Amino acid sequence: MTSSSIANPAPLGLIGFATACIVNAIAKLCNTQQSSALFITGIAFFGGGGAQILASTLQFIRNEGHSALVFAVFGFHWWNTGLWYMMLSHNPSLAENVPNGVRAAYPAVLATVTAILWIPTLRCSYVSAMTLALVVGAFVVDIPAQWGCRQAAVASAVFALAASGCAVYSAAAEVVNGAWKRDVLPRFYVRKKVESEEECNDERFLASLVLQEIKLGRLSCPKQFPLVLEMKREGESSSSSEELEHICCE
Repeated sequence: MTSSSIANPAPLGLIGFATACIVNAIAKLCNTQQSSALFITGIAFFGGGGAQILASTLQFIRNEGHSALVFAVFGFHWWNTGLWYMMLSHNPSLAENVPNGVRAAYPAVLATVTAILWIPTLRCSYVSAMTLALVVGAFVVDIPAQWGCRQAAVASAVFALAASGCAVYSAAAEVVNGAWKRDVLPRFYVRKKVESEEECNDERFLASLVLQEIKLGRLSCPKQFPLVLEMKREGESSSSSEELEHICCE
């Protein structure tokens, strides 16, 4: 199975991420301690995390490393959170046995990891960058919430809801634009710039530039694109060249 034969898994991962964020925000805003509510919330986290793990696996196959890593990190995060909620549903006093500093270390680590993952999105899409920036904010304000700060918990929920809104928009743009074969919903790509002579001679980099211009609607694509065909003959493989070939040959 080649990467070009796999459907775009990004909408699945984005919807899973948004679902988990919304459930997490509702749990924080309601501040419920009922065992049944905690258990159902844990199941929802497992569902959203599973969708992201599946999307991550497919993105790895498609050679989309950054996207696969993002989905994997948050997928396992939601699985971990779901397991924690299920444990609390059976033993509500379990959280009292964990020091506040230990619980605060978890969102602190996730905020750092998410900030690292956020940096590459500055060269990709403004919507993706905004989504991860909001997630960083949610994790940061979640740190004082571990000491019982109600205002911090509410702020974390608001950040999560905003991030879920961005994720839903990204998923809708992927689905709608893919169906219409044009940008009905703008995805606000960051335009790439050629910064060196080496990049001017890099065929895969040039293919990604052409693909970007097609997505932005600034360039119409012919039925055959010589650069892509030449790259295919030489055995080159990249996500940009494969996606460009797919668009040009439709």
